[in-house]
Amino acid sequence: MTRFWIAIALLIAVIAWCFFSASAVSERIETVRQTLSAAQVCMRAEDYPGAERLSADAQRYWRSSQKLLGMVLRHDEADGITGNLAELCAFAETKDTDEFLAVCAATISQLDHIQEMEYPLLENVL
Repeated sequence: MTRFWIAIALLIAVIAWCFFSASAVSERIETVRQTLSAAQVCMRAEDYPGAERLSADAQRYWRSSQKLLGMVLRHDEADGITGNLAELCAFAETKDTDEFLAVCAATISQLDHIQEMEYPLLENVL
């Protein structure tokens, strides 16, 4: 009987971890997504310092979350976002609007995909 309760406790712990990680990843992704959306607005308005600052903010926030994200995300997905954020900073610095907007849109799309994959749905578990 003790083994049964240990198994139940472990199952509850795993389910709790799944919901915690999904919530934490969702919050971090939403913060980066909103920052990048604001950076897009700045770049379209030719506010290059604003776009550069927001891109750097998004990159810093993403990097500060790497420990958690490294535990719960596939590394190729997290590394892809990291690379894109570095590119965004460079494009904002050089005032390359077209490339900035293209990479920003691709990064937001990747973030949306990651967020969808973190939802604890049956198709994501299987």
